[in-house]
Amino acid sequence: MAAFTNENGRFKTDTTKGCAHGTSPVRGSVFPGPIRGKQGTDYTLWLEHVISSDNEQLYWFQWYSPSGTSTTKTSAVFDKDDLKNVISQLVLVPDA
Repeated sequence: MAAFTNENGRFKTDTTKGCAHGTSPVRGSVFPGPIRGKQGTDYTLWLEHVISSDNEQLYWFQWYSPSGTSTTKTSAVFDKDDLKNVISQLVLVPDA
């Protein structure tokens, strides 16, 4: 499997969409950089475009090692409406 991609029996990173994963040429990231971590030195968290085996357009969060190897063993995919719900819930996170 290529760096900065993940795949299981039903879902895979959709490398035909989105941004490259920072300094990697592999597309599929929703954003041009990681949500968390510094690429190349830290483990990084990315929001990715996902395609299902029946061509449904989805998203997932993926953790990658500094070399771009996926560390996520299970997938939790969600659609655009779910993503909007996550965003609306994040504003409710209390200040520490």
